[in-house]
Amino acid sequence: MSVRLGNTSNKTNAPHPQNQNLDRATKLVAFVGPQGSGKSTLARRLLDTLTGAGPAATRTSLGALTIDGLFGTRLLQATPSLILADCPGHPEQMDEALAWASVADLTLVVVDPQPNNLPRTAALLHELARHRRPHAILINQVLEPTFNLDVMVSGLGKLCCERVLLQQVPLHQDKTLVGLVQLYNEKATLWRADKGETPVALPAENALEEAVARQEFLESLAEFDDRLLVDLLEERLPSIRLLAADLQHTVSHDEVVPLYLADAAGGFGMHLLHEALETIVTSQCPELVQSIGQAGDGEPLAIVVQPGEIPKRGAAAICRLIRGPVHAGTTMGPQRIAHLHRPTPTGAWQDVPDNETLGAGSICLIPRAEGLVRGQILGTKEPKASLPMMVAKTPVYAQSVTAGSNLPLTDKLMANIDRLIQECPSLARSLGDPDLHEVLLWAPGPYLLDAAQKQLADRFGHDIRLKDPSAPFRERMVDTAMRVQGRYKHQNGGHGAFGDVFMDFEPLPPGSGFVFEAAISGGVVPRQFFAAIEEGVCEAMHQGPHGHPVLDLKARLVDGSTHAVDSSDMAFKQAARAAFRIYAEKTPAQILEPMVLVRCHVPEILSNTIVQLVPSLRGNILEFLTQSRSSDEPLFYGWHAILC
Repeated sequence: MSVRLGNTSNKTNAPHPQNQNLDRATKLVAFVGPQGSGKSTLARRLLDTLTGAGPAATRTSLGALTIDGLFGTRLLQATPSLILADCPGHPEQMDEALAWASVADLTLVVVDPQPNNLPRTAALLHELARHRRPHAILINQVLEPTFNLDVMVSGLGKLCCERVLLQQVPLHQDKTLVGLVQLYNEKATLWRADKGETPVALPAENALEEAVARQEFLESLAEFDDRLLVDLLEERLPSIRLLAADLQHTVSHDEVVPLYLADAAGGFGMHLLHEALETIVTSQCPELVQSIGQAGDGEPLAIVVQPGEIPKRGAAAICRLIRGPVHAGTTMGPQRIAHLHRPTPTGAWQDVPDNETLGAGSICLIPRAEGLVRGQILGTKEPKASLPMMVAKTPVYAQSVTAGSNLPLTDKLMANIDRLIQECPSLARSLGDPDLHEVLLWAPGPYLLDAAQKQLADRFGHDIRLKDPSAPFRERMVDTAMRVQGRYKHQNGGHGAFGDVFMDFEPLPPGSGFVFEAAISGGVVPRQFFAAIEEGVCEAMHQGPHGHPVLDLKARLVDGSTHAVDSSDMAFKQAARAAFRIYAEKTPAQILEPMVLVRCHVPEILSNTIVQLVPSLRGNILEFLTQSRSSDEPLFYGWHAILC
């Protein structure tokens, strides 16, 4: 079994004395991972281990009120110094999970024991490695009979850009997983379904396997600490305090990715996980302060993680304090905080008394917080200062927005859509095809669009409908040339309007576009009206016989007549429009199949699938581009194709 995977890091010396100031800050651990990995069960089970509290609330609430918004993270105050953030696992809400990971002291990536599901965590691991955020991996549901540690460790090593460092060795009896050994301090626990976990001495039959794994574990840590390396070379047993400091240092600097084992449903591994989190988690608040250029002592600072709304009380924002203290009445930049609320072990929010302050690392809910966006920094002199948040991907799924009862879209509706986009950057809006006059709402997928539709109805009272965007159909006239006359005459007293043209229309080969020619002999139509005639034909071509724009047509002006007083640009434009309409009525047309250019980014392991899928959908692959792997960019991110 290998415990040294991934790329090597540069050797550094770990500072052994722990910083007591950092330990006073409230720690935040974000639980992230795909749906079905069991991270919510894990968070609740760990909460029970720490506090004995019951299951966390299924909805984030403030007394009898709820906090509305396009988010699903539950915040659990496990202890006065530890907060757990149970982030949503739906792939369309990955940006929210990454937002909490951007401000967390440690991100725990929870995966299930099926190797085929590992690619679902690839994007999360890639972003955490690219931004060098401290993170660890936990394999959940390890009591399943199909769990194979060697296969899982090998698969995780291929996905991670850093070194995956196994922290625990499983104990087996009759090929059944019954316990764990923590490698850095050699503590062991046995698990029984009826009694739970029990601390025990290391069983003799597992001593050899544990000794081999621990030696490899120590050698891996020695690459980051010269003192530990000397101890190993001189065959001295390193102290547990030294190993704990090394782990803390390497994890906080994202030099290694610790790997833990647990089964939340059965309560397996919870005590060792709790002990591990107390060992490796250090406050990242000083680093966050330095990243925004506000190092040293100063005013309180907070990062807006999730804006939302408290019904009947207005806008609100969930923030993390990175420098305190903060209390009711504190002014942070342009924002005066009249009231504060903090999370509880059940996921509810409670009022913070006016005489009580919150310190660095705390999570707080600020009511009446208007105009705040995710990542915004409160407390700086610069009102638009922000912390760059990790982002998963741009919106790729679009739906057309229409108002109920076919009413036009109002400015108020557009403003409220923009408000949702401000709260959730995974949403976006744009205009569709210019000929269709549609407003498109974009998201990573349909789940988030349905949630946005519900929010618009519940919070703002807008009845909207979402439908597939209309196809930008085009028409082409059948190969038939024809000469037609277009005449426009208007007389209603005084100065009138007169225009008369004879035009030859002829379809052109695909891709030729629109061509206009003037073949007038004798000057029967003055040259000054040619531009108006061409413009009139172009405008008429926007609506062909079937109501769609017409492509690839040649219009040739061959004859006409004028009036010395009543002829004008407007009259000849109308005459040209009339000529095209007559031609369109007498000539059959065919609707062309829509063609779009698609840029498809797929993991390299799925390249064969996409190559087979595109031709089956009547598409053509125009180009392949393969991007070489770098130290912070895994291979599965570098393959994409341009499809048509």
